[in-house]
Amino acid sequence: MAAAEDDESACSRSNSAESAEQMMDLDSWLGFLDDCGILTPDDDEDNDELGPAQATWCFVWSQDFVTDEILRGHSQQVINFVGFVEALARLTCFIRLPDKQSLASYNMSSFEELYAAVERGDVDAEALHPGGDVDTVDWQSKIRSVEPLGEPLDMLLRLVTCRLDTNHDMDIDEEELKISRAYRRAVRAKKAEERMEAQRHYMRERLAMTSQAAGGLSSSSAVPTGVKGGKQPAMA
Repeated sequence: MAAAEDDESACSRSNSAESAEQMMDLDSWLGFLDDCGILTPDDDEDNDELGPAQATWCFVWSQDFVTDEILRGHSQQVINFVGFVEALARLTCFIRLPDKQSLASYNMSSFEELYAAVERGDVDAEALHPGGDVDTVDWQSKIRSVEPLGEPLDMLLRLVTCRLDTNHDMDIDEEELKISRAYRRAVRAKKAEERMEAQRHYMRERLAMTSQAAGGLSSSSAVPTGVKGGKQPAMA
C-alpha cells in the first residue's frame, strides 16, 4: 500500500511539474503545421511538401526520453519548447527549402522578398520548395548528415512567419489564422473537386470506349443481307 501511494505521489509530482511547463500535444503540433501551410493531407496527390506521417515522426523523435511509461506516460504524448524547436529542425530533413543560391538565382536578397514575389504571382510557387519535380527528399541521409542546420532552419522559420503573419505586421493574431485557414480549406476543396472531375472524365472516356467496342462487335457479328442461318449463298 505504501509503495502504491509513493508511486501515485511520484506520478502526481511528475504531472504537476510538466503542467507548469508549456507543452504541446500531437494534435496541436499538426494543427500548427497546418496553420503554417506546410502540412499536406494524405489524400492529396500533389503532396510535394509534408504529410501527417512525416510530421508525426518529427514529433515523436523530438520527445524527451521516457524511462517509466506508467509514472511518466504523459511525456509520451507531448513535447516541451525544446522538443518543439527540435521538431522544427527535424522538419528541414523532409521539406525542400530554398538556400542562398536559390535566392540569388531569382535575384532576391531575402526569403521574405521571394515569398512576396510568389504571392504576387511574379515567381512560381515551386520556388519555395525547389527541386520538387526533379528528385525526392532523402530524409534518412539528411538525418545522418553532419551539415549544419542553421540555414535551412532559418529558411523554415521565415516560411512559417510569412505563412502565419499574412499582413506582415509582425503580429500574428486569430483573425489572420481564420483567414488563412479559410483560404486553405477553399484550395483543398478546389483540388478535391478537380480530382473528382478528372475521375468522372476518365469514367466517361472508359464508357465511351466500351460502347464503341460493343458497337463494333455487334456490327461484325451481324448476318449479311441474303444470308440465312449464317451460311453463304450458293454460287450460280
